[in-house]
Amino acid sequence: MEDVIQFANGSEYLDRLIFLARHSLQCTISELGYDSGNKDLRADFSRSELRTGFEKAYAVAGKSLQKGLFLPLEYLFWLFNCDAFERHAVVMTLLSQVFPEAAADFALIHNHRQLDWATPLALCRTYEEHGEFAQKLNYFAKDSKLIKYFFAPDEVNVLSKLTLDRRILEFILGTAVKESYYAPTATLWSGGEQVSADEKTAGRLAAYIRDCQDFGGHTVFNLFGEKGAGRKSCIKYIAGENGFNLMFIDLLSLSDYADYPVLIGKVLRECLIFQAVPVIVNIPEEMTATNRDVFFRLHEVVTDAFDYSFAVSGGRLLPNYLKDGVLLLAKELGNLSLETAVRLWERESQKYSVDKSVSFYELAGEFKLTPGNIKDAFRAASAIANLEGSCKITLSHLKRGCYNTLPLTMSSKATRLEPVYTWDDLVLPQYQKDLLVTACNQVRYKYFVYQKWGFQDKIAYGKSVSMLFTGPPGTGKTMAAQVVANELGLDVYKIELATVVSKYVGETEKNLNEIFQQAQKSQVILFFDEADVLFSKRTEVKESTDKYSNMEAAFLLQKMEEYDGVAILATNYIQNFDEAFKRRLKFVIDFPFPNREQRRQIWKKVFPPQLPLGELDYDYLTSRFELSGSNIKNIALYSAFLAAAEGSERVEMKHVMAAIRNEYAKSGKMFT
Repeated sequence: MEDVIQFANGSEYLDRLIFLARHSLQCTISELGYDSGNKDLRADFSRSELRTGFEKAYAVAGKSLQKGLFLPLEYLFWLFNCDAFERHAVVMTLLSQVFPEAAADFALIHNHRQLDWATPLALCRTYEEHGEFAQKLNYFAKDSKLIKYFFAPDEVNVLSKLTLDRRILEFILGTAVKESYYAPTATLWSGGEQVSADEKTAGRLAAYIRDCQDFGGHTVFNLFGEKGAGRKSCIKYIAGENGFNLMFIDLLSLSDYADYPVLIGKVLRECLIFQAVPVIVNIPEEMTATNRDVFFRLHEVVTDAFDYSFAVSGGRLLPNYLKDGVLLLAKELGNLSLETAVRLWERESQKYSVDKSVSFYELAGEFKLTPGNIKDAFRAASAIANLEGSCKITLSHLKRGCYNTLPLTMSSKATRLEPVYTWDDLVLPQYQKDLLVTACNQVRYKYFVYQKWGFQDKIAYGKSVSMLFTGPPGTGKTMAAQVVANELGLDVYKIELATVVSKYVGETEKNLNEIFQQAQKSQVILFFDEADVLFSKRTEVKESTDKYSNMEAAFLLQKMEEYDGVAILATNYIQNFDEAFKRRLKFVIDFPFPNREQRRQIWKKVFPPQLPLGELDYDYLTSRFELSGSNIKNIALYSAFLAAAEGSERVEMKHVMAAIRNEYAKSGKMFT
C-alpha cells in the first residue's frame, strides 16, 4: 500500500478513506469465509495493514489541517476529539451512504441480504478481529459522541441502520460548510461588517471576557434594554475585538418546534462546528412554560460546552432561569452618552451625502436615539430629501427623519402646535429676546459644555432647559414657545395644566409622568400653559388637598429637572408664583404688555406681505388703542374677512376699525 505524503483538498482525503473502508469490508468478508464476488477488491491487505493505512491518512490530514488546509471531515474529528473507533464508525457509515456498490458487502457481513447498510454490528466487525464487541456498543449510547454529533438521532440497537445526519453529511462533502444550517432559528455571524456600538461599554465587556476563562465555571452576559438599543451590535463589537464568531439563537423560533430538544442539540453542534459563542435572543419578558423549558435546556447544554455565552433581552434576566453555579452579569443598554451618539451619527453619515453645515452635536443633544434609531433616521431623512429634490441631506431633513423614526403618541392632554413663527414675528424687548436665544444655545451646545468641557462631572442633575414665561394674556408667550421650537427644529406640545390636575390623589402625578415618559425620547418641547393652577403661592397646610397640591407642583418641577429637553411653564400672574418654585427654573422671562412703539411693530408685521392694504393710520392705531399682540392678530384677521366679504380689493382703515369694535365688545369694553 502506497503511503500518502499530503492531501491537496478534502476530496482527496475522502477518496483515500473510502478506498481503505472498501478494503476493510473485503477483509472482514474474507475473515467470515464469504466471497463478495468483486474481483477488483479481493482481500489484498491485512487488517493490520489497513489500520496502519488509516492511521497514516489521519496523521497526514491532521498536519494539513494545522497548516491551514481545510479538510471538513478531519476538522470534525479534531473538533470532537474522536478516537480511532469513532473515526472508523463515521467513515464506514459514510461509505454506506455515498457508495451504493457497498450495499452487497454490508449484506454479506450481516449474512442477510436485506441488511445492506451500516449497523453497529457491521462497524464492530469491520474494526476488530476478535472480542470487545459489547464494549464497542457503548459508542452508540444515547449520549455518546457519535449519536450526539454525527448520526441522525434515533434509538440504536445492534442492527439499527446508521446514517450520518444530513447536516454532517453535507458538511463533510463540502456542500454546506460556511453557512449556518438552521437559520432563522440559529444564525451565524462571523464578522466582516462595520458595527455601530457604544464602544466604551463594549470595550469594557470585551476586556472582561478576555479574562473570564480564568475564573472557572460559566458566565452569562445579559445585555438588556429596548429594541434598537444596540444590544446585538455591542456583542458583535465584542466578538470582533476578541476574534470569535457568534451564533444568534432565537428562543421563540426554537420554541415553535415540537421536537425542540433534538433541535437544541443540533444548534449546539452548529455552535461547536463554527466555534461560535451562543447568543440567545428574542427572549420574551413573560415566558410561557415552553419558553422556560426551552431556555433552560438550551442554557444547560451551552453551559457545559462554553466558558461564557450571551443573552439579549428587554428586561433583566432572572437568575432562577440559570443553572446553579453560573455567574450572571447583566448590563442595561440605555441612552447613549453624547460622545457615543455623536460618533454614531458621524459614522452613519458617511453612507450619505450630508450638508456640511449639519451639526451632529446638536442632533445628539436633542434626540435620545438608539443606534438602530440613528440608522432609521438617516434612511427617513434621505427619503425626505429625495422627495424635496434636494441633493444633500440637511439638518432639517435629519430632524424630521428623527421624528419619523420615533412616532410620538402623546397624551390626549397634549396638543401639538405648528411652529410657524420666527424671531422676526416676535416683538419683545431685546433683553427678553436675548434670554430666549441663550436658552436655545443651551440646547444646541449641550455636548460641548457638558461632555467636551466636563460639566457633566460637576452637574449631577438639572441639565434640562426649564423656563417660566410670565406676563398678561396675549403678550406672546405661546408664540415664543413656537419660535424656540422653530429655531431648534423641534416639535412643541401644549399642555393645559387645568386638564392634567385631578382631584383624585396620585392621578395628577400619573398624568404628568405619562406626558414626560412619552416625550423623553423625542425630546419635544413641552409647553405647560396655565401654570397658576399648580404653582400658586404655597399656603399653610390646613387641609389634605393643600398638602397634595404642593406635592404635585414639586413633582412637576422634579420631572422638568429630569427631562433632557425643553420644558416651559406659562403664567399670567407671576405675583402668585411661589419664590421657591421660581428658583428651581433656569430662565424666568417676562412678557410685558407692549408699549406704543412695540404695538407699531406688531401692527406692521401682523398683515401678510401678499395682502393688499389701504392707507392705515398706524400712529392713530398705536396711540389710541392699547392692545396686546394677540388682540392685534385677531383684529387683522377679522378685518381681512370683512374686506373679502365686501368684495373690496384692499383692507382699509374702516375694516380695521370695525374689527377693533368687535374685539372690544368681546372683552366688554366700551368703544368710542
